[in-house]
Amino acid sequence: MAIDAATFKVRFPEFDSVPDARVDLFIADALLKVGEVPWGDLYEKGVLTLAAHYLQLSLNRQLGDTTGGGSVNQVTSRSIGDVSVSFGASSSDSGTEDYYRSTQYGQEYWAMMQCVGQGMVAIA
Repeated sequence: MAIDAATFKVRFPEFDSVPDARVDLFIADALLKVGEVPWGDLYEKGVLTLAAHYLQLSLNRQLGDTTGGGSVNQVTSRSIGDVSVSFGASSSDSGTEDYYRSTQYGQEYWAMMQCVGQGMVAIA
């Protein structure tokens, strides 16, 4: 399967209203972070999930997050009428982990990253 907006929207139909050109930009960003060799069978899913994380952060900023870079805390509630987004407190000592835990897509990406990071073990 190609890693493009059409594939992205099959996996994440909640983003169907986002223009393909915008989705493709976030996919391009994700491609810079996810290496095909270390990710192996998880490569496509990793790229698409990271792109969804980036896109969700961007949408959060459009909804009024004025921190400049998106919240680094987990979304705990959302509303549509009178738009409202609530964020929880950090549960980690790692700023990187908090960044990925700030969206449901980032949480999934973080979990996959932990699997990929366990790939090679040296035994002496």
